[in-house]
Amino acid sequence: MPDKTQSFITQENKYIDEEDVAFVPHQYKDSKSSKFWRLRHQVDENCRVFFSFVKPRGSPDGTRLVFIYSPPFIALFDHIHEELEIIPSSTEFYFEGRFLILVNNGEERVFSIKCEEKRLIELTKKNSSDEILQYFKMCQLNKYLIPPIFLTYPLYNKILFNVRFFELVSKFPKNIWNQDLLENYVRAADPLLDKLFDKLFDNYFAPFDVEPQEFEENEFCFMITRQFLLVDEVYNAFKVSLAKAEKIQDQFVLGYETNPFTERSAMILHLLYMSATKHFPNSQYPSKVVNSLIISDLCSYLFEKREDTKLKQLKELMNSKQGNLQPQLYKRYLQVSESFKKQPPEFIPSKKGTYTYDSFIIILGVVWSHLNDFFQILEPPPANN
Repeated sequence: MPDKTQSFITQENKYIDEEDVAFVPHQYKDSKSSKFWRLRHQVDENCRVFFSFVKPRGSPDGTRLVFIYSPPFIALFDHIHEELEIIPSSTEFYFEGRFLILVNNGEERVFSIKCEEKRLIELTKKNSSDEILQYFKMCQLNKYLIPPIFLTYPLYNKILFNVRFFELVSKFPKNIWNQDLLENYVRAADPLLDKLFDKLFDNYFAPFDVEPQEFEENEFCFMITRQFLLVDEVYNAFKVSLAKAEKIQDQFVLGYETNPFTERSAMILHLLYMSATKHFPNSQYPSKVVNSLIISDLCSYLFEKREDTKLKQLKELMNSKQGNLQPQLYKRYLQVSESFKKQPPEFIPSKKGTYTYDSFIIILGVVWSHLNDFFQILEPPPANN
């Protein structure tokens, strides 16, 4: 006799296997035998995303497809054969026990859910607000759909590859960040550079009621902006020339005037300047914060290249002090600082490609390996009163 927990009793008191149960249409729920049948629930209309391994009814044992529900994109993904079936938008979706029912033009397709179905259904009722949180919880639920192994095109574009995802990642504890991870963050986020950095800088300045004393080097905004400068070939050439200069302050200002940055670096410095201006208008602070970042990076580089005391002269410029500069050069230095008000005219946002995708996969893998930290960022514990 079959296991009763996996079988059903027919009106003739016969046991039949669950896979072979003929699904009774939900309109028959008031019939005399309705208590023997599972209730059918339509997928919550507010549900924004869920996915799961499923097995089509009648398919060979071991068959696994991935059902992806992310309106307007709904599909069945055969990851073994790399085939994708788009589900028509007119389809209705139901949960019935551990089965997923697709109804279109009166025809039903039945799939058994190959994860904890109660938890899956619970998540579909509570995910109207946060698709990113839902994505990772669904990956947890479907144990083999682990990022970056499972990363389909629609989820990559709609749910994960967006400004908010990178903004959330930026809030990871400082000890997680190293040079390699910062470099991959820069590569992955490059197509979102203008929107992302505008948001990051805004988040940095918002909590301050007064001008910060300095742009701290362990702040994520500082680290990631410096990372862009580190890969700027034009700026790196400027650093090399400065390391050989006799009059380091003079050479700095003369080189600074030539705008020794690529359009990408100049764009980030522009966003930094404008964000500081928004929070501290009618102030010299926007110029100071840009200068302090550049000079701080230069001093770190030059400290390894030269041992004289002239670095102190360069540091004097960090807070817009004149130091040993001639008055005319100092005036020109202040004018250069104000040039970041204007957006670089040649700046063109990058497009997504293999370069950014590969780095994005690395970022995604780090998130997966620090998932508890990420969940705390997404769902911070309530503050104690």
